[in-house]
Amino acid sequence: MWLVAYCLLQTKTGSHTCSSRWYYDYWGYYWGRFWRVGPIGTVNINGAGCAQWRAVLAFSFIAWFLHLASGILGAYVFHTYIKLDETKRDMRHHAEKLTK
Repeated sequence: MWLVAYCLLQTKTGSHTCSSRWYYDYWGYYWGRFWRVGPIGTVNINGAGCAQWRAVLAFSFIAWFLHLASGILGAYVFHTYIKLDETKRDMRHHAEKLTK
């Protein structure tokens, strides 16, 4: 899910991180808080909210990478350390003890 979020955010801006049309029309306007104090009509956004936008992109990429690493590590641990046959045998043994 984080990969999807990162990819969608990145494709919205492309290589023009803080100068893309989407950033200028939406993110810079609302995160720069021009919707509160800005005059009616054309508002000069410049780089308002650019640092926050880059932080959102960076942290969504970091979160995606950590989720991927966690999944790979989980698969490795499960494959290496969890013995399904022994677990089934132990569960049967404990179930037999409980029924007696």
